[in-house]
Amino acid sequence: MKRILIPLLLVASGVIVSSFALAQEELRGVEHIYDVKAICGKEDGKIAAPGHYWTAINILNVGSKTAKVQGLLAVALPELTMGPLTGPVGAELRPNRAMEIDCPTLFKLAERDDFLKGYALIGSTEPLAVVAVYTQANPDGQAVSIHTERVSARGPSTCADLVVKEIIRPQWDPGARQSIIKAVIANIGAADAPDTLARLIDPSTNQPTGAPYNSVASTGPIPGGGEVTVTFTLPYWVYNPDADLEVTADYKGLLLECKEDNNVKIFRVIG
Repeated sequence: MKRILIPLLLVASGVIVSSFALAQEELRGVEHIYDVKAICGKEDGKIAAPGHYWTAINILNVGSKTAKVQGLLAVALPELTMGPLTGPVGAELRPNRAMEIDCPTLFKLAERDDFLKGYALIGSTEPLAVVAVYTQANPDGQAVSIHTERVSARGPSTCADLVVKEIIRPQWDPGARQSIIKAVIANIGAADAPDTLARLIDPSTNQPTGAPYNSVASTGPIPGGGEVTVTFTLPYWVYNPDADLEVTADYKGLLLECKEDNNVKIFRVIG
């Protein structure tokens, strides 16, 4: 079942979830999300004024790279009835090129051809200029109004985003006869992150079970824009003769973040 995208911050079981992050789950790999009101079709006066309605969403790639654009349609139903979430569909858009999402496309997504209201959710890997053009005609087909609206991107203001900023060069503790490896975990998002677990693995050295040696450390809460240093230990000198280490922030994936593909950092040094 698709998630319903609502502009709220939800806190459950110590996991921070935002509408921006939920939308990123549906619109994979996007950095920019736009919510555009859509209304299409002929209405007899029960829901809106009698007449014909059209929406044309014009999209311009104002970025420097080809944008991967994806779209979802959240259909709004009357009487507090939750509508379906359709899509996604996708296309590529080169810099300074434009395209349009119009009523025939929205009807196709919704699998209906009568009267439609809802929101087009547009995600992109590059920033876009998004302008919605709304036209209304009376029941006789004569245009009576036209309106344009520039749509701003939805911001990740309520997202936490953990990254491994640095893996510090390992040190040897001769008393405990173990390697000490420290890593800096940063929260580059705006929202505070709860306590999560970071993991270090050494893919070059296996335990008797065959699994690589690893070490897990708690980060503690990290405020938005803050960072902490965590300490890992391994029961041998990690230079053998080279060091090959990997650290993952929130390795269990319990925190829903602005981005889910930037949690890993690799440390490779010739001994």
